[in-house]
Amino acid sequence: MSKADQSGGAAIARRGLMLVLSSPSGAGKSTITRELLKRDPGISMSVSTTTRPKRPGEVDGKDYFFVGKQEKSNREGFVYYIKDELRAAKWRDWKMHIVWEPEPNAGPNHLETPWIFNLTQDPKEETDIGTQASWVRRPLRVLIHEFQQSLKAHPPIPPGAPDDFKPTGPRG
Repeated sequence: MSKADQSGGAAIARRGLMLVLSSPSGAGKSTITRELLKRDPGISMSVSTTTRPKRPGEVDGKDYFFVGKQEKSNREGFVYYIKDELRAAKWRDWKMHIVWEPEPNAGPNHLETPWIFNLTQDPKEETDIGTQASWVRRPLRVLIHEFQQSLKAHPPIPPGAPDDFKPTGPRG
């Protein structure tokens, strides 16, 4: 009989074990973690943040989230999805809409020609300047293409997937 049963409280179903490795820097936590991950594919690692500089071979978002003050973000751009539909992409001070929805839930308007906005000059995205700044389509298309290629290599976790979902793409 469990302690919860003896005390009259409700028993809590055990879903797993959380192991915390804590020690001073350089004591071997990463070495132990790599070995555990190699031996048991059912183990996953929580990625923590650090303010220390990245060491050779470390990957931001895999080994640690490297945080701290820096002049420029490591990310130059990102893509906007609603559900599984690509709507827009942002690169530096530029944003390109492929689908336009003037008001939330108004319904998508699939644009024949993408609309381009300079977010520094037009932060409310009111004036399409695609004819004057057509050159910006190329870096935005490259950004979109690279992201779509990454989805093929590392498929997203589907909505409603169970906690023990195992992705089919490469680990890590």
